[in-house]
Amino acid sequence: MFARSYVQVHGKSKLKKSFCEPGNIVFNPPIALAEVLAFAKSGDLTILRTPENGGNKTYTTVDELRADHAAESLHPGDLKTSVTPLVMDMLESLIKAMAANKDIKQSVKTLKNYQKKALKVKK
Repeated sequence: MFARSYVQVHGKSKLKKSFCEPGNIVFNPPIALAEVLAFAKSGDLTILRTPENGGNKTYTTVDELRADHAAESLHPGDLKTSVTPLVMDMLESLIKAMAANKDIKQSVKTLKNYQKKALKVKK
């Protein structure tokens, strides 16, 4: 299975590099993730910002979040930073659930054995 540190390192870096064009609300993966992981689950999302950048702001609807992003009063970096812990929590929950499932454990073991055999055949 995936190690927790593997998910933390790669999950954070992938989200940090994700597409999030300022003002673009038509295609914005961090907003889509926030909609599913924050608003559908807890009902709000707090964006942590320095006082120079307007201070912290709590959004209670995804429409408020989209409106601020469209008006470019919400920086993509601030959005990504606030969504990252939500994604990490979801991935960690998924890893725990997968680790507890016997069928998944056996499938992973079978796949690893297949990979080993395939590498030996190539040599």
